[in-house]
Amino acid sequence: MTKYIVAFEKPSSIQKTLPGSREQLACEIIAGLDRQNFHVTMLIACEAESKLGTWHLMKKTAFASLEIDNFNEHHWSCEVAKFYKYDLDVQNAIENAFEDILDALKSFNRMCNNSQNFKDIEIVDEFNLGKAFEHIENSAHSQISEVVKKIFKVEYFNNQ
Repeated sequence: MTKYIVAFEKPSSIQKTLPGSREQLACEIIAGLDRQNFHVTMLIACEAESKLGTWHLMKKTAFASLEIDNFNEHHWSCEVAKFYKYDLDVQNAIENAFEDILDALKSFNRMCNNSQNFKDIEIVDEFNLGKAFEHIENSAHSQISEVVKKIFKVEYFNNQ
């Protein structure tokens, strides 16, 4: 099992992560764990035992490590990445539903405003749409991420 160090890629960096490499996989895994803050293109990875890995650790630019072997690499591509994809699909469906309902309410509100009999009705304000969506929780991402952290032995450093 090989340990990888993950750091933020500086725009001026000459080191690039090769597509299809385990370093790229390390970046994908870390980006998947925290998709709100990281995109795979923001990250760079290297083997922990390499000179570059040592440099990142000494300079405290590394913020995470993880371990990859043939088994968990295969597990990622055949299963885990798909879980993240479907989780993202659910999150996007929730966001789209909110926007779709809001658009329909705005149209309904415009119709009321253009009517002599219904112009005093405020559909959007009375509907409390925000409160309804506050209570929809998608905990799948955090549950999946906990399993991924165990599979890949992810550790975060307190450098930041």
